[in-house]
Amino acid sequence: MSTNPSYAGPIDGQPEHPPPPQPNCPGNHGHTISRPTRVECRHDPVACTCRHCFAEITTQTSHKAGLYSWLLCLLICLAGCDLGCCCIPFCVNCSRDIVHTCPNCGKRIGVHKRL
Repeated sequence: MSTNPSYAGPIDGQPEHPPPPQPNCPGNHGHTISRPTRVECRHDPVACTCRHCFAEITTQTSHKAGLYSWLLCLLICLAGCDLGCCCIPFCVNCSRDIVHTCPNCGKRIGVHKRL
C-alpha cells in the first residue's frame, strides 16, 4: 500500500475536525444577491435595476453641459461669434451630456457623454 505524501491526515491519533459551519447573514434568508450589470445609457430613458436601491426602474434623464458643449463654445468664439452665440451649445440639449438617475432613490445611474 502506497501512501500519499500530499494527504495530511490525523496526527498522533487525533480525530479530524470538520470545517466550522458558515455563519448566517442576518436578513439574507438564503437569497442570492447579485451585483447588477453595467447599464448602457443612451439618449432615451433605460429600463434597468438600480444598483443603489435594487428597484426595477426606468431612468429619468436630464441634460448638463459637458466637454462637447465647451468645445463647441470654444469653436464658435474662435470663429469670431463671441457676442453671445458662444452660449448656444449650453442651451441646446443636442450638445449636452445626458444624466440618467433613479426616480426611486435619486442616485445617478450613468451618463451618456456626447464626446
